Amino acid sequence: MAANFMTFADVVEREDYDLWVGDEGWDLDYFLHENPELKRAPYAFLTDFIGVLPMRDDKGSVEFRRAWDKNAENIDHLRLHPDVRDLSIMVGDEEDVLDREFGPDLPNMRQWGREHFRFSGYTYHFDPGTYADKAALRHELGYRDDERVILVSAGGTSVGRNLLRKCAAAFSLVAHQIPDVRMLLVAGPRLDPAELPGGPRIDVRPYVPHLFRHHAAAHLAIVQGGLTTTMELAAFQTPFLYFPLRNHFEQNFHVARRLDRLGAGVRMDYDMTSPEELGAAILDHLGKRVQGREVPTGGTERAARMIANLI
Repeated sequence: MAANFMTFADVVEREDYDLWVGDEGWDLDYFLHENPELKRAPYAFLTDFIGVLPMRDDKGSVEFRRAWDKNAENIDHLRLHPDVRDLSIMVGDEEDVLDREFGPDLPNMRQWGREHFRFSGYTYHFDPGTYADKAALRHELGYRDDERVILVSAGGTSVGRNLLRKCAAAFSLVAHQIPDVRMLLVAGPRLDPAELPGGPRIDVRPYVPHLFRHHAAAHLAIVQGGLTTTMELAAFQTPFLYFPLRNHFEQNFHVARRLDRLGAGVRMDYDMTSPEELGAAILDHLGKRVQGREVPTGGTERAARMIANLI
């Protein structure tokens, strides 16, 4: 964080800028609040979650104490230096913030967020309505008219290796029941496709450009619990199963809260889900009509207008 901030400090010393934007720029935000005299331009801070949470409510644990300390520090920063941020944007809605305390003797997250942030709604780099004609999109992406596609991706990191393997194993168990289905495994940049099991109707790819378009076209997606991927799938009304990383507090608390509110996706537990159980879930949800709420759009434009007002 210190190295990142010093790089930023060097840049803004060499040239004047009309606006600083920290998109989850925790390094920039921390050091500006610790050294408010370094600020010399309007500054906007963006985040898509509020509050650091321990995975276990063991108040005597190091993890619990560190989460509490970080929340208390962030709260104090804004209380002691309210002029550092000219704008704080929560990329989402007020209801996406957890309705619970930051920790013992700390304020309620949602109430505190309401007092210190403006809410843009979720932001997309595309218009989901553009991909409403899924048949045409599937044809454009090279999918056959007589096949259905299960898309499996794991965030582009090597941590997803076992999830991709489990999905392949599950598909092999049920493939004979769904002869019109192909599974596409996206290895990403840090996995060798040779490490992943192939097989009849299992297509392993190292990289898929514009993956969001395949999210729109798929008949079922299986993914980790990352916010960007799951919100793309929610916007496209694509049925999906998602596996939050075991000790990732954002995926387990903040992302899950947002998806629950939208009625999007089916949450799964990697350790508790056998290949047989995952195969049954694939059969149950493949092509199933999504019953959740329609995801509101327009957040990108709202956030841009808020930021533009600082210039």
